[in-house]
Amino acid sequence: MGQPQTDETCQCVVCGRESVFRFDPTIITPQLKEAWGISDRLAEAFNRKESMFCSNCGCSLRIRRLAAVLMQTFSEISGLSCKSFAELLENKEFRDLKIAEINACGALHSYLKDHPNLHYSEWLPHTEPGEVYAGVRCEDLQCLTYSNNFFDIILTSETLEHVPDPGKAWQEIFRTLKDGGYHIFTIPVLPSQPTTVKRANLVDGKRDNLLAAAYHGAWGSENMFVYTDFGMDLV
Repeated sequence: MGQPQTDETCQCVVCGRESVFRFDPTIITPQLKEAWGISDRLAEAFNRKESMFCSNCGCSLRIRRLAAVLMQTFSEISGLSCKSFAELLENKEFRDLKIAEINACGALHSYLKDHPNLHYSEWLPHTEPGEVYAGVRCEDLQCLTYSNNFFDIILTSETLEHVPDPGKAWQEIFRTLKDGGYHIFTIPVLPSQPTTVKRANLVDGKRDNLLAAAYHGAWGSENMFVYTDFGMDLV
C-alpha cells in the first residue's frame, strides 16, 4: 500500500474559493469493506471520494465531481461557461431549467435549494409518493409522481444502489426527462467486480436478503441498506 491520503489545498469548483480539502479515512466501515471484499487500497480510494471535504462549503470530492459535470453539461447546452457552481447558479438560462434533486446531493443541496425551478424530494418509509412530510416532498424513484417529459436535468447521487429495483428507477427517470434531458448521477462502482450483484430483493413489501446485509453509512439504518453492488458491466 502507498502513502496514506492527506489533506489538499486548491480551488473548490462549487464555492469557487481557495480551500483545504480534508481527508477522512473512516467513512468506509470495516463491515462494508468486508461486505464488498475490497482491499485496503480500494477502501482508501472510496474514503477519498466520500471525503476531501471543502473547508468552506463542505462539499466532498464526489459532490464536486457531480457539480463539475453539471457545469460542463450546461456549458455544452448553452455555450456559456462558469468558474464555479456558485457562479452558475446566478445564470438566468440555468435558473430557467427544471431540475429534480432526488435525495439531497450532499452539501451541494445548500446551493441547489436557491434554484427557482428546483424540485427537491427525499424517500421516506411509510409515506406515499408525492406526499409532503415535514415540508419535504417524498418520492420513490421506482414510481415518480411527476408527469412525462417534465425535467431538463435529474440529479441523483449515491441513491440508485439503495433502490430495490434500479431498472424501474431508470425507466422513471427516462420517462420524466424531456427529450434531450440529462440524468447526472453518481453511484459506487466496484472496479474489482466485473458484474453487478444483487444483494437483496423486495418481495411483497418485505426484504429478501440474497447476501449478507450491507449498509452505506450508519450500519443497520434502513435507508442506508444496499440492494445492488454495481460492477464494471454498468460502466
